[in-house]
Amino acid sequence: MLKDSVLIEGIHYVRPFGRRKVLYIWEAVERAMLDGGAHSAALVAMSL
Repeated sequence: MLKDSVLIEGIHYVRPFGRRKVLYIWEAVERAMLDGGAHSAALVAMSL
């Protein structure tokens, strides 16, 4: 589910040789998780 909505092909994952197998670029995924977590925490703090 996240692959289609949050993670972007070519940035967060690649499909080598156009196959079904997906290889994740963990550093980019980790960065997206950390950035997204900080962003949502700020939104929660602003809503309180």
